[in-house]
Amino acid sequence: MKKTIISIIFFVVTLPIAAQTASFVNLSPDTRAMGMAGASLALDAQVFALYTNPAAMALSENKLSAGASYGMWQPDAADNTLIGASGFGKIGKNLGIGLAGRFFTHQPYNISSSQGALTGSYTPKEYTVEMGAAYRLTKGFSIGVNARFIQSTIAENYQDNAFAADIALMYQIKNFSLAAAVTNLGNKMNFGYDDYPLPSLIKAGAAYNLRIAEMHRVSFSVEGDYHLTGDKGIIGGIGVEYAFKNIAFVRAGYHLGDELKVIPSYASVGLGIQFLGISLNAAYLLAQKDSPLANSLSVGLGWAF
Repeated sequence: MKKTIISIIFFVVTLPIAAQTASFVNLSPDTRAMGMAGASLALDAQVFALYTNPAAMALSENKLSAGASYGMWQPDAADNTLIGASGFGKIGKNLGIGLAGRFFTHQPYNISSSQGALTGSYTPKEYTVEMGAAYRLTKGFSIGVNARFIQSTIAENYQDNAFAADIALMYQIKNFSLAAAVTNLGNKMNFGYDDYPLPSLIKAGAAYNLRIAEMHRVSFSVEGDYHLTGDKGIIGGIGVEYAFKNIAFVRAGYHLGDELKVIPSYASVGLGIQFLGISLNAAYLLAQKDSPLANSLSVGLGWAF
């Protein structure tokens, strides 16, 4: 038992500070967003709208969207896996309802007996289930909310749950959009030895769609986030997406982070293809060799009509 507790404490303290408080809730399974370095708050609603901005659901032209993704997060440093599924539907012209979930696994660690003998290993895991709603208040302006259940298990019999909420706004006028949100407002988590607050964020973002003739579109997106808990810090990102006939997509972005406090800086690239409402996307992170984010990638499949 003592060895197990020591292993748990070692597991927690050797993770980044944000990871001690279910930081995976700030990791979006949206492959498109990952290809644009996470600068997705003001983008139009797609499959993973609950994770980018729930308010965008009410402004979407799609009646129904659904999809899933698989991601390898920090594959060289921690070998984490992020799996997500999400979808939303429109009810009338003004109301959008969504449901989503994600599953995150950490790198396994060894478990030893009180005599020091290796008795096995354990893979910490976490998951969330979200339900969201959005309503168009006026033309081009909407509000969205998410309710989130979080469960984190760092060892056998060492588990805690939390409930959190997101509140988001979006305003669109022609090809320009503005957005703001407060995310992960909820109770603290405790695994038997201390309380840890959820990694709450204040977000603001803007996006612009530049159409060149009928075949080409370039979307620019910028986002800034402020961490309200833990080691407070500001992070931000900028992303760009080129679309050809709304069939083929090329994406890139840069995320400015803080290696000591939150997610370190990185660049991203992404590709996508869409036909008959079915979309396939891929994203890859470009980071320094010693960065834990190096070689992180995601693939996603979606459907909308």
